[in-house]
Amino acid sequence: MFTLIYTFVSFRSAFVLFGLYQIVFHIVLYFIILYCTVLMSNVKKYAAGSTPTHTNLKPQKPTLCSPSPQISAMIPDYVASAPGKALLAGGYLVLFPEFSGLSVALDSRVYAAAKRGQQPLVVECPQFASEWKLPEDTRNPYLAAAYNVVSSYYGEPLTGKVTIWSDDGFHSQAGVTDPRLLKRFANHGKDITQVPKTGLGSSAAFVVAVVRGLVALRTDEVSLQTVHNLAQIAHCIAQGKIGSGFDVATAVYGTILYTRFPAATIDACMPDAGGQLQTELVRKCVDSAWDMSFSKQSLPDSVQLVLGDVAVGTKTTGMVKKVLSWKQNNPEASAALFSDLNAANQGLVRALDANTDIKQALSAVRAQLQRLTRESQVDVEPLSQSKRLDAASEISGVLGAVVPGAGGDDAVCLLVDSNVASVEAVLAELNKRVSDVSWMQLDADSTGLKSEPVQEFDW
Repeated sequence: MFTLIYTFVSFRSAFVLFGLYQIVFHIVLYFIILYCTVLMSNVKKYAAGSTPTHTNLKPQKPTLCSPSPQISAMIPDYVASAPGKALLAGGYLVLFPEFSGLSVALDSRVYAAAKRGQQPLVVECPQFASEWKLPEDTRNPYLAAAYNVVSSYYGEPLTGKVTIWSDDGFHSQAGVTDPRLLKRFANHGKDITQVPKTGLGSSAAFVVAVVRGLVALRTDEVSLQTVHNLAQIAHCIAQGKIGSGFDVATAVYGTILYTRFPAATIDACMPDAGGQLQTELVRKCVDSAWDMSFSKQSLPDSVQLVLGDVAVGTKTTGMVKKVLSWKQNNPEASAALFSDLNAANQGLVRALDANTDIKQALSAVRAQLQRLTRESQVDVEPLSQSKRLDAASEISGVLGAVVPGAGGDDAVCLLVDSNVASVEAVLAELNKRVSDVSWMQLDADSTGLKSEPVQEFDW
């Protein structure tokens, strides 16, 4: 451009002699304006990210801020998560509609990421190197039951993909390999049946999260009651019995004081003799109002939950059968004991609500569980657990210790007053005094089933 201007000025005086300078001046000015216009147009297009018209400029390469369609397609359409649980009070009593149990939701969660599509349904669990093609693959009874109940409810097969994840608290972390998947989930590298569980209600959380994920393949809008009812049915089918349902209810509604539904509620829609579900019966059961109750609860902010996983383990189903047999054979004694145990449980609920006298309330619950152990001759709190609970209770800051749920040699549950001692200090002492237990700090979570940010599950 500057060359043209210089040329014009140099020859201007010569053109004056011939009287043509005005004509040439306007011609040159026109080309200068045209050149500048084209140049500015290319600069604007280049800044906007489009390919410039100048032949010497190469098209821009895609940047990290602009993900390709293939990457975007991996982000799920919906992600649901459901928490684990600890039955702090209500073991055995929660089996009966006349009693209730305090079930605490935990911050360990199971996640189900749903991606809609027209292909046959595939469910994968990268943490455990597992994949299932449904409905043909029935290796996982909980997954198969969840699919059958949801597809029966909607009256047609489900398509798409669901990816399942779980937090560390549900399984032993022995043998976990690096790197972590999605930077947060343990990579176990083997089938889930080969990894020991910690007793936090993983099957119930799994069923609730998967049911919500399967529903999300069809719609984002569904009530908690519908998910709860679907999950209760699926969980009962997978276990081959109709249980109390407190674990499923906790996974849906969070920390609650729970009173169960009558077994007949679900019995009407269980599979027929041929193992098939009837859509009409499933819909009628799911869409009806169940005779059950729950009230939202929460632990005081200063009270922290510590759980201990005992490697010995106990088959709680066998213990429950023995206690129920004792109850049937000793109606008067069992009625008196259950009434006293229920009063102690309700006293603990009131103490937690008021954040006062929690230590005494926990001691009262434990005394009744020890009484149940003696009278039923079932190891609800065996001697080995008594020693652990006594040792833990002596540590500064520990409000009390009990065997959660059905008891036995499965787990230990402590409540810690963080105003007196930090959880870290308590854990350090526990590892010295009760070294045969794997201790876990788990925060109580008043929230049950919820949605998660889909961008965090781009797999």
